[in-house]
Amino acid sequence: MLKDNLYIPTLYKQLKDIERVYKNFEEKGLSHQFPIISTQQSLLQKYEENPIFLEAIQKRKTIEENLAELSQVNRHIFQLLPRRKNKLHNERVEQMGELISSTYQLKTRGIFAFDNAVNGVIVGGLIGYLGIHVLAWLFGQGEDPSVVKSNTDKILPFATFLSAACGGSMEHGAKRRGDLPFKEAKYLDEKIKEFY
Repeated sequence: MLKDNLYIPTLYKQLKDIERVYKNFEEKGLSHQFPIISTQQSLLQKYEENPIFLEAIQKRKTIEENLAELSQVNRHIFQLLPRRKNKLHNERVEQMGELISSTYQLKTRGIFAFDNAVNGVIVGGLIGYLGIHVLAWLFGQGEDPSVVKSNTDKILPFATFLSAACGGSMEHGAKRRGDLPFKEAKYLDEKIKEFY
């Protein structure tokens, strides 16, 4: 999580780091010197102001349930389509991002954002279409215009389709297809049950 240009690890990562340090102490026979419970408890207390964490503490909704609710924007066909920017949803995603990793693909950036297959196809298709015409113009100077137009007409549909397909698949795959960290959410829910 990046906040004010500083990298702040998620709550999940910090708890796992504490467990890793404890295991190192345990392997050396020094586990009695590392107060794992109080360390984890003080860390969890720092996140009590996070609204999603607070909901889980108050047993209104678990972190896993919140993640499932936020992930509804990516269900079925909707992951392929542009989405309107939703400030409230994005705020909840950022709150979730303080607790667990890989929530960036849940953000809604607006219908013109290049984060979905439809916009990828449109931009890729335009690049292919314009690219063929520019190349035909550059390499066709001095040639008979009818020959250049004939060659351009033959390759244009294929080049446009190929560019559109590449643009759509690359953009769609890069932004919204990541796996969501339900395992991390479940781990935090277990820690909340343990300490609250």
